[in-house]
Amino acid sequence: MRKIPAIFWIALFCICACHPQKKPDGSEHASEKYTAHRPWGMLGAKIYTITEGQKIKTITPGGAAQKAGMQPGDTITSINGLNPGNSREFIRYVRSLLPGTVCTITVIRDLLNTLRLQATIQTYPQDRQLLLMGKLALRALDYQRANDLFKKLISLYPRSPLEKEARTLLKKMKFRTIPGS
Repeated sequence: MRKIPAIFWIALFCICACHPQKKPDGSEHASEKYTAHRPWGMLGAKIYTITEGQKIKTITPGGAAQKAGMQPGDTITSINGLNPGNSREFIRYVRSLLPGTVCTITVIRDLLNTLRLQATIQTYPQDRQLLLMGKLALRALDYQRANDLFKKLISLYPRSPLEKEARTLLKKMKFRTIPGS
């Protein structure tokens, strides 16, 4: 079996995220959940993958994970009965949830206690969402989409800490050909 390069998957994710499609019956594809047109869900925990599940590295103060009672060092084994295989799949799943969604998270603490916690998904900050979508568009070589997203971030959040990063990326993009610029 051939191994598919990571850049292909990043490009595919960006294309699906930036250009959602409708099924013939009018319903949405799952990829529509990752667009910048709707808010992403956020748990408020930095995680990494281990054999048993997703290990919590840090917790965002006041985030959904902290409010639910999660602690650094806990291992998330499932969310809403699903067991995402790695941290990327887990993050993608959480982002697909609408803010305000209550989910059940199974956590192992101290290798002995299994806890079932209820967490209310919070809204991923839109300025971070726009910057990430712009970076994904850059990786997929969709310079026009990246340009549009960075300019939207700058206009909506003029004093955001991420504005400087967006401006820097826009300057780097000037060396690339953007139709209509």
